[in-house]
Amino acid sequence: MNFFPSNNDKILIDAVGKYSVTLPEKSKIICNLISKHLNTSDITITDAMACIGGDTLSFSQTFKKVNAIEIDKTRFDYLKHNMDLFKCNNIDYYNNDYLEIMNTVSQDVIYIDPPWGGPDYKNKKNLKIIINTKKLETICDEIIEKKLCKLLVLKLPYNYDLLELKFHDYKMFVLNKIIILLISINE
Repeated sequence: MNFFPSNNDKILIDAVGKYSVTLPEKSKIICNLISKHLNTSDITITDAMACIGGDTLSFSQTFKKVNAIEIDKTRFDYLKHNMDLFKCNNIDYYNNDYLEIMNTVSQDVIYIDPPWGGPDYKNKKNLKIIINTKKLETICDEIIEKKLCKLLVLKLPYNYDLLELKFHDYKMFVLNKIIILLISINE
């Protein structure tokens, strides 16, 4: 399976990356959804949980600037290495917890592909997502309330409990077993 657009044997990937990286064709679709929604690709996007860079690469190739944030030191090093292989020069890297720096990063779009709970997420119904100790919905509320971006994009599993976001207006797109939610934030 190709985790990146070219079959590059120099790509660094760990066990988490193998089951969580967005495949290139899906990542391109996500980029197109964002570009069409905002009617431009001249934007800064924050990949809040960048992992080893699957989406970060597509964002770098599509958008003006990318903020790539990864909390895990090993995956952060893999992320930088992988983006260097593709000569991405429009990325600012942060080896940090997104929740700790979310109020200090500037962007037009925030993209959150949170941990889904490992490969066993498929066995759960009405999946709820917790990041550190915060519910995903609480994080979304904070982003919206503080108007940290123009567009909030969530990549979620098909079995995510959408009722958790019942108070938000969103556009939903289904990509096989992935749900993409676009939440516009009024300025």
